[in-house]
Amino acid sequence: MTIKTIEEVRAYVQKDYWVTGQSNGKSGFENFHIDWNWNNKLLEALEQADSFSGKKILDLGCAYGQVVACMLKKGYDAYGIDLSDFAIAEGHKEYSPLVGRTIQGSIHELGPYEDETFDFLYSQQVFEHVPADVCDELAAETFRIAKPGATLWAGLVLDLCKDYQPQGFNPKDTDKTHINLRHGSWWDKKFLNAGWSIDKEFDNKFRNHRLPDGSSFFDDYGWHTISYKKD
Repeated sequence: MTIKTIEEVRAYVQKDYWVTGQSNGKSGFENFHIDWNWNNKLLEALEQADSFSGKKILDLGCAYGQVVACMLKKGYDAYGIDLSDFAIAEGHKEYSPLVGRTIQGSIHELGPYEDETFDFLYSQQVFEHVPADVCDELAAETFRIAKPGATLWAGLVLDLCKDYQPQGFNPKDTDKTHINLRHGSWWDKKFLNAGWSIDKEFDNKFRNHRLPDGSSFFDDYGWHTISYKKD
């Protein structure tokens, strides 16, 4: 199976992607749910990098809305968007305050959000699912909805892209929606052309946060990260 378009990605990331993905060979997920413990630890690390009080936050590719849910519980003004109809609906069932906060849609078409709306844009292991031919729109749309001074941070799956960056995908990868595995320099060109500036301050603070056992989230995940600022 070769997936090329955003419509094909959307068709792929439905129930059997999230609930039985490991069993059926479609993804690394199995009985996906909101993992409050893991996501609260993630939020704690994010809070070490920035103060979210009084800020409006958007999770790009929010899945069930697990990060948004943790932020809402702490009183933050958080929202999310995800391509999967199933994931959005399941998140609403699991945590009802997500209704009206998380919506179905593509992160390269952010029409539901007005210009200069958000102070912080967050995305984790999502950009690699976006077809390369709409990534200029992704960069431009995120810039449009960001307030001056806003930060955009994204985690990318570096361990998958090391050997396959020239073609954008790993043919041995189970998840066929990992169609755009690129290094940071590829993404930098897209986002800098859209008006963003590279900003490592947030990324460095996030990476330097340590959990009680001395580890960080980045010890267990082969994430590459990109971090930008809207001047």
